Amino acid sequence: MINNDFFRFMPSLKVLNLSNNYRLADLSLEISRLVSLQHLDLSSTKIKELPEELKALTNLRCLNLGNMYDLRRVPRRLISSFAKLRIFRLSCSSLELGAVGDNVLSDGGEYLVEELLCLNYLNTLSIHLKGSCALGKFLKSQKLHSCTQFLRLEGLEESLAVLSLTGMKHLYKLTIYSSGLDELKIDYCSGEIEKIRESHCFHSLGKVIIYDCIKLRDMACVCSKPQAY
Repeated sequence: MINNDFFRFMPSLKVLNLSNNYRLADLSLEISRLVSLQHLDLSSTKIKELPEELKALTNLRCLNLGNMYDLRRVPRRLISSFAKLRIFRLSCSSLELGAVGDNVLSDGGEYLVEELLCLNYLNTLSIHLKGSCALGKFLKSQKLHSCTQFLRLEGLEESLAVLSLTGMKHLYKLTIYSSGLDELKIDYCSGEIEKIRESHCFHSLGKVIIYDCIKLRDMACVCSKPQAY
């Protein structure tokens, strides 16, 4: 843990990078003193919970919570309190499908999507969602589509329609981890294929990872119609 006195005399600090500190499990409440902070990187740490006191960081532009696989709780209304936030990244392993107290990581990320919609300046997003309901809420927002670069999906049921992702023109990496998923599909009517071609969707896509989808038996969208792309 970082000593409580560490942040006491840094009111003008704008960038704090604590990434890859693999033994860092707790975040000092004194971080609330960093009122000028614009960039906070906690990626690849062992931090389990974000404190409410982070709400004091009203100038935050970038928050990186990538590869935080020990993160268990992010208070509700914390992310949405960062009104100036432009870049947000989250990748963790603790998303729950049920509502679990005052935690934005519950309900598979549905609460998180709601809070992201409150951020008017958000332009770069990496997000981790679990379950069809959270994905459905996310897919309703053109705003979130347009700024998503990395998308990780878990807990999907039966099939995923690739056309539902066509608004993500800046998507670079798509990860699907879902034992219930048995099909990735495109409905091959001429109108839908033309829509994909004209929208230039997936032109930024550089990496697709599909793993532990033990029921998956149909990847027609990737293999059977290469001329459509």
